Amino acid sequence: MKLITRKKVLIFSLSVIVSAQLCFAWQVFAANPTMEIPNPVGTNTFEGLVQNVAKWFYYIMVPLASIVILYAAFLFLTSGGDEEKVKKAKRAITYAVVGIAIILIGAGFITLIKSLLSVNSP
Repeated sequence: MKLITRKKVLIFSLSVIVSAQLCFAWQVFAANPTMEIPNPVGTNTFEGLVQNVAKWFYYIMVPLASIVILYAAFLFLTSGGDEEKVKKAKRAITYAVVGIAIILIGAGFITLIKSLLSVNSP
C-alpha cells in the first residue's frame, strides 16, 4: 500500500480551499455585476504615477540613509583603531551622503522634467 505523503495532502487541501474560494467569488460577482475595483495608485495620469513613486521612494530612502549613517557612526566608534573598520565606516558614510544627495537631486529633477514637458502657450 502506498503511503500518502504530507506534501500531497497539503497540495490537495490547498486546491480544495482555492476552488471553494473561486466558487464564492463567482457568486459575489454574479450578484453585483457592476462591482468596481478601486484604483490602488490613486491617480489616472502618468505624471501622478511618477510623483507617487518618487514620494514612496523618498519616504523609504531618507530613513534608510539615516540608519546607514548611524550604523557607520557605530562602526567608527567601535573600531578601536582598526584601520579596516575605520575604512568601512568612512565608506558607509560616504555612500549614505551620496545617496541622500541623489534623493534630493531626484526630487528637483522631477520638477525640472515637469517644467520642461509642460508647454505654456501665450
